[in-house]
Amino acid sequence: RLAAAYLAELPVTVPGAAVAARGARETAAVAAFRAGVEAGGAGEGFVERRFNPARGRAALDRNLEAAARAGAAVVYLEVGEFIDAALRAVIQGGRRAVVSNWGRRRGFEKSVLLSVDDPALAAIVAGIEAPAGTRVTVPSQVVWGLAAPLPSAAEGLYDAIRAAAADAGGSRGGNGGAAQSPTEPDP
Repeated sequence: RLAAAYLAELPVTVPGAAVAARGARETAAVAAFRAGVEAGGAGEGFVERRFNPARGRAALDRNLEAAARAGAAVVYLEVGEFIDAALRAVIQGGRRAVVSNWGRRRGFEKSVLLSVDDPALAAIVAGIEAPAGTRVTVPSQVVWGLAAPLPSAAEGLYDAIRAAAADAGGSRGGNGGAAQSPTEPDP
């Protein structure tokens, strides 16, 4: 939904969103991105491009070029080890990216609109500290505000997420699953 809010503020008539993903398998993250873009009213120009990682970076580059030709202004990247090359292509094309596990790669701040990062180290530590056979979960971190400030249309999303998490009685991490509003534009 946040990507759709960014798209709504772009000065173009039908800004598109795209997914560049490796392999043929649909993931929950890709489905969530597509659903959020569509729910936010920006699904009209949605393009999904998949590439075979065995064919290397050239296959990814072709897919990103096709997404650009289709008018995609925001691209969700699920490209594994090709993330640096994909972010470079996004920057060169004047587009913005939504990624997972961006890892604060230096030099790409102006291209990343949003990243959902799974803190692997925190999960490992929690697993080591838990009794054997115990399943542990740690909250993901959402990083935004790097390439553009939070769109005005997205300001109510925090309250909606917080309310939904509270209603569900979530149990992700120490905050009960509730979203926390940032204290600054670039948390």
